[in-house]
Amino acid sequence: MNRGRIVLLLFLAGAIGLTALAVRTSWQDVHLNGGVDLRNRVVGARAMLAGENPYRLPPNSQLPESLQDVERWRHPSVSRITVPPTVLAVYGVFAGLPYPTQRLIWFALEWAALFVSIATLASSVPDTSQRLGFVAMSLVFAAASPGWRLHVERGQYYVFLLLLMCAAARWAMSRGRDDWMAGVFLGLAVALRPTLVVALILFWILRWRRAAAAGIVTAAACAAMTLPVAGISVWRDYPEVIRGKQNEVILGDWSRLPTPAEKAFVDGADFRTTLYPRSANLTSLVFFSLVRSGSHLQSPAPLWLALNNALALIAIGAPALYLWRRRAHMSASAILTGSLMIALFAEYFFAPIRWGYADVCLILPLCLLMPYVWRRRWFLVGTAAAMMVGEFAISQGPASAIVVTLGWWTLLISGYRMDLHAGNRAPLGAEGVVPITAARRTTTA
Repeated sequence: MNRGRIVLLLFLAGAIGLTALAVRTSWQDVHLNGGVDLRNRVVGARAMLAGENPYRLPPNSQLPESLQDVERWRHPSVSRITVPPTVLAVYGVFAGLPYPTQRLIWFALEWAALFVSIATLASSVPDTSQRLGFVAMSLVFAAASPGWRLHVERGQYYVFLLLLMCAAARWAMSRGRDDWMAGVFLGLAVALRPTLVVALILFWILRWRRAAAAGIVTAAACAAMTLPVAGISVWRDYPEVIRGKQNEVILGDWSRLPTPAEKAFVDGADFRTTLYPRSANLTSLVFFSLVRSGSHLQSPAPLWLALNNALALIAIGAPALYLWRRRAHMSASAILTGSLMIALFAEYFFAPIRWGYADVCLILPLCLLMPYVWRRRWFLVGTAAAMMVGEFAISQGPASAIVVTLGWWTLLISGYRMDLHAGNRAPLGAEGVVPITAARRTTTA
């Protein structure tokens, strides 16, 4: 066994040890804290199943304890439930159980989804050293990170999107071409997180028509399945809530944290404490809010939203145009990676606010780009070190958010540039490169 393999195995052993400690800490978190984000989804699911509109619930004083959300005081003007009815339907599976029981069930499911996602991706990395490196990096920078700890403590659902996208990526890579089953998995993710539809749109533009069509049909079918319990009116109110949340972020003062909530013990769970979010992630809406409040600018919110949306079109449309113009010479993995990266990047513009727990999804493009970033190990270590500085050394706020965000995207975009460079230089049929034009010919044959 060579020295490099020994170092990798030691790195992996250390990562496993850190993850074991993280699991123990996470287990303590779910017993000490109530899970403020899980709570609003459980409340929304229970309300929807009871025939009420989850986005227009009356104040807590008019609700039974099973439907009370103790964090609602932070957002008095808009609903705290900002997920679509499809997500509420998923949480409705366990909605009838006591809330503390649901807390433990979702804790187990979130950790299981993370480990299955990592295993699914690792199986697609052919080189043993790169596979070990990817698993170790995923455990250190995802499973053992403050962002993931916050994800589980809050009771978030981004890891389930990751699992579905990993299944889609694994299926597509195993075929090396456009495939409808990959679109089905991605369509399930779109049904839960509509902003991911950007990936399906790009698949269609880049002539992955089977995956795109299957994804759109799957997402639409999932939405239709919720109509018997949600109805058209609930779906109509969902985008209104999102728009209201965007206005609240733009108009609100995010330069300081809200006043802690009053003590509350509701529905068998303790909400008197909550985990402080050391890890942050800066969206453009939050950034514009900080600029607006810091500069004391009184321009109307629609102007700021229009500016945000204009930048979103540029940030998403420019790389999409680049991919479209080079589609004939791109490998299947480059098309898949680029589409998913742009879809994830859309979150930075259209999501009102995201703490660092959403970064768990970025291990997917990291896996797809491992053969390229692995060539520059020192760059990889340096970027990872910058991310760790942002996670641990800088206090919660814009500075930490910028370091972590730039660290992730510097790593991923640099790796993707190397991927495109390799795909454009390699001859047709070279090992590891499957141009989409060749894939189409193979499919036709």
